[in-house]
Amino acid sequence: SRGLGDVYKRQALGLARTVRARQSAAEKMRFWRSLYTQDEEGPLGEEALTQLLRDALHASRSGDIAATTSTESFEAVCAEAASLDAAQWSHWAAEQLPTLHAAFEGYVLGMLCGIGNPENRLPPSAAREPLLKHVLHEDQLEGSVLTNATAWLISLALGPAAAGEDRGWRCLYSSSAHGLALSRFAHHAVGYGGPTLLLARCAPLAEQGETCGLTIGAIVDTPWKAGDKFFGGNGCALVQLSPRFHVYRPTGHSQNFAFFNLPADRAAMFRARGEPQLPEVVAFGGQTGGFRLCLEDDLNFLLWHQSDTTYRSNEGEKLSEAKRRVNALELWGFGGIAAEEAQAELLRRKGRDAAKAGSLSLETRRQMAVDDHATRFVLEAGGAHHFVGDELKKSEDREARGINRGESIR
Repeated sequence: SRGLGDVYKRQALGLARTVRARQSAAEKMRFWRSLYTQDEEGPLGEEALTQLLRDALHASRSGDIAATTSTESFEAVCAEAASLDAAQWSHWAAEQLPTLHAAFEGYVLGMLCGIGNPENRLPPSAAREPLLKHVLHEDQLEGSVLTNATAWLISLALGPAAAGEDRGWRCLYSSSAHGLALSRFAHHAVGYGGPTLLLARCAPLAEQGETCGLTIGAIVDTPWKAGDKFFGGNGCALVQLSPRFHVYRPTGHSQNFAFFNLPADRAAMFRARGEPQLPEVVAFGGQTGGFRLCLEDDLNFLLWHQSDTTYRSNEGEKLSEAKRRVNALELWGFGGIAAEEAQAELLRRKGRDAAKAGSLSLETRRQMAVDDHATRFVLEAGGAHHFVGDELKKSEDREARGINRGESIR
């Protein structure tokens, strides 16, 4: 409803303010918000917030109209933030999407830098949309838990890219392609040398009146490490994509970021040490007796608790703590080429170890496997041979069934 000159003037003044080093993210986002509403203090509303996010996504794509459509859905963000007043919105945006303002600023500055350039090449935005590479087809994401729009939102939540992170996000594991099982997940997760994003899509709890299932997961800032200890750093966070968008960041009070325990031969190891066996789960936050977010029963079910001392809570929403069935699970890596090469090298090393194990006599392999759980644990914890438990057992089974000794061990 404002005249074009008024809008242009406000944009020019706002841009001059936002590029100042002293401006906080909250102050910058308050300005960009003001361009989408006449109510300077009241709620933004669903329509205006959706338009703001679509424009920011358009800007992050360097203004490529062909790549941006009006179908991008931001319902989960609207459910979380559309009713917030100006002060609440500024705080929420600075905490949940700290680089959202960079999408606008990068595009406007790029346009200014492109004046006089015949090819009109714009510098890349600081809030660029990730390039998703699916496990089946790099350009086919239909049915995927992670979409282009949600990947962009998560990249804004991550903030400026840390060392080793890359714009290309690769799907390391997908339950639709690899099967929903802890062993299959471990095969594709272990060894990747960079940060990852784990997402689980759950069926709605119909008995509680839910019509939209919960989609939730975690950002893990370190390589996956199976064991009886928590791992991860302050870059970890829990991420909810539906029915509302929310990022649960660390509190700073505890460091129980992620937990990953595989069955393998650990049951015998714990019995040998006289300790209770730990749950075979993928989990985050809380304690081993009650995690904040937990994937259990071979990753088929998800449990959620409202609070713990590692991750913040969301006072604006109380999710049901009932057990949920997992319909789909995905793990995405965004550590770049170096992270992928680290995983490839580990797989090659495992292949050599497995081949070496297959060349030993059955009696020698049995002797190696007798009462050696402690040694196995030390080797596995140190990132050395993992085949001692799994591959030798597979080899024995094959030999017992009379399978050709020359067959490769998978």
